Amino acid sequence: MRTPARSPRRLGLFTNLTNPKAVIFYGGIFAAFLTPDLPTWVRLAAIGVIVINSTGWHVAMACLFSTGRARQVYDRLKPWIDRLAGSALAFLGLRLVLHGAMTRTD
Repeated sequence: MRTPARSPRRLGLFTNLTNPKAVIFYGGIFAAFLTPDLPTWVRLAAIGVIVINSTGWHVAMACLFSTGRARQVYDRLKPWIDRLAGSALAFLGLRLVLHGAMTRTD
């Protein structure tokens, strides 16, 4: 059976594949921890772990949010979740700025 071009599955796949945040996040991890002197199998294993972890997470979220109750709870809590996440990111950003200002040696 063929799915339409605008199916939710296809839209979700394209949304995730074109998300630059994931590329930046994993690129940063790879740059910090996967040095060129590591064996190829370690680098390939890391990619495999990321693919399995990411797939598991997205499948779990799809199953969870396919229930009406979970969507209702999330819709009710979403403003507070957004505020909490935004505050945490602002705090971490401010901490980076302050730490960088304190350790600067011009």
